[in-house]
Amino acid sequence: MITIFICDDNNKALLAYSKTILQIAKKHRLIIKIFEFMSGEELLFKMEDLKIVPDIIYLDIIMYSVNGIETANKLRELDCYAEIIFLTDSEDYVFESFDVNPTQYLLKNDTSNEKFERVFLQTVQLIQRKSTGKFLVESNTGLIAIPIKNILYFEIFKRKVTVHHDRDKTIDYYTTMKKIENQLIDKHFIRVHRSYVVNLQYIAKFRPNGLTLIDDTFIPIGITYSEKIKKSFMEYIYYSS
Repeated sequence: MITIFICDDNNKALLAYSKTILQIAKKHRLIIKIFEFMSGEELLFKMEDLKIVPDIIYLDIIMYSVNGIETANKLRELDCYAEIIFLTDSEDYVFESFDVNPTQYLLKNDTSNEKFERVFLQTVQLIQRKSTGKFLVESNTGLIAIPIKNILYFEIFKRKVTVHHDRDKTIDYYTTMKKIENQLIDKHFIRVHRSYVVNLQYIAKFRPNGLTLIDDTFIPIGITYSEKIKKSFMEYIYYSS
């Protein structure tokens, strides 16, 4: 599933772009979920409060109070690695926008439906390419690249993370759970406990208070994560079959 944020203080534009993206997704059989925001403040609050991690963010720039550039800067400060597409009426902020590494800068009045669709699909392809490959760990011995498909789960105690991979191997390093989750967007991993992030493909069985992986490792499930885990696992099984 691709999670999309659209932020524009013009409600008419907000609804129009949501409708367009839904039509494109249906046409290309993409599974998406859209969240709409009428201000940068609302977007930032919801993302932090609901712990939603977006894949693509469409941002208007000229908005009341906090503008799109300021919102994007704050997102990057929060370690949000989503693909940001500025969608605005003015080209005055093009060079300023480079600081947040946007995917595209589109002018509302100079973007045809065909171009909008092309940019959207290119961004989806970029996300899909990122979903495969290596997970980089900066350990005491240097930078280590682990094939993402070989990682069973992450375990964290305070800021020390243990990566369990290739059935019986581990690597320890220091980071935060939030950074791990952001690095694993759309890679079939899910947080199941405040101390664990698990690869969905290695779940073998659900138990009353946890789950068992295919190597018989037992992972506890936090009460607040239970329903989301089961839903995500069912979606993974359904769309992977």
